Amino acid sequence: MDLEHFDCKTDSVGKLGVIDDFFNFLFRKILKLSEKDLI
Repeated sequence: MDLEHFDCKTDSVGKLGVIDDFFNFLFRKILKLSEKDLI
């Protein structure tokens, strides 16, 4: 088994998770702002 290859895979998955969380956070902020504008 190639451990280095496995480490790269888990590292990229971790980075994708962080990016995904960041975009989810931005999306919620934008939704909240648009709700305030509508009210």
